[in-house]
Amino acid sequence: DAELFLRIGDTSLWRGLYLEGLELEDSTVRDSLYELLYDKAKTLLEFDPKEVARVAGILVETDPYNTHYLKTYLTALRLSKNHGKLSRHYQEARERLLEVSETLPETWQNFLS
Repeated sequence: DAELFLRIGDTSLWRGLYLEGLELEDSTVRDSLYELLYDKAKTLLEFDPKEVARVAGILVETDPYNTHYLKTYLTALRLSKNHGKLSRHYQEARERLLEVSETLPETWQNFLS
């Protein structure tokens, strides 16, 4: 699936975390694939926000402290009009990032602006 994704860029090939449960000595391949997925998600944002919310959710799961992934995920939820999930996930992210002394704005609206 990873090779096919690299050839055609179809985000539907991502069904979960890449090599979930396996520890890699060199995470370069994994990190590169996730960055390509992130880049592809950004290009799809205005055309298919529900798909972007799905894959950006995977990205946030892989790196819950990456605010770029979080912003893409929340933007996709907003465009999908999924405000309940958006508010809940933003509050969870605020709490999680406080653990590493990073403070996000009070509201998701301020974070996305």
